[in-house]
Amino acid sequence: MQPRWATSAMKPVLRKEAFITTLKARIALARLFISYCREADLQACKEAPFYKLTDPLARVMGRLDFAAKFYADKSREASGRLLGAFAHEMSLAHPGFRTACRKVFAGRMEDFAQDLIQAKAIYAPDASFDRDRLAILYLSTSEASMLLGKVFDDPTVVQKGIEDFHRAVEALFKIDSPNVKPAPKVNTEK
Repeated sequence: MQPRWATSAMKPVLRKEAFITTLKARIALARLFISYCREADLQACKEAPFYKLTDPLARVMGRLDFAAKFYADKSREASGRLLGAFAHEMSLAHPGFRTACRKVFAGRMEDFAQDLIQAKAIYAPDASFDRDRLAILYLSTSEASMLLGKVFDDPTVVQKGIEDFHRAVEALFKIDSPNVKPAPKVNTEK
């Protein structure tokens, strides 16, 4: 809405200024959202029981157990899925947001990848998997499961997807083999 005192020559300038102001506000809001997601991720992980474990394989399995329960909780479903949807929508429109979202996702993957490489060194040094690809697969599985859980209005889709990934990781580490001691069970309840 333009003020009555605006002349016809001023109206295009005012419209442009209103557009720029709105755009700047949206950009600031988007940056706050990305920052919030990053901080919420860090806080959730630091408070999770698996994060305090010293055994890297226990951290890997504990993270998966925690994620299955965390993302299946309907009260938390939006926090994880929103960043993925935001990154998808903004990837072409605003490369700066894409880069910021990539950093959040890369942080998640790197944290998981560090535990994977440490667990591999101790429990399965001859296993032929790439930690980075497995970390990307974990992120892809959890993000896609969250999306499908919303589409099907069924939060158990997330839990099932992560549980399937959990079984795949168990197979990679040959946890059911007599030569590999299983990682200790983790209490994922807060």
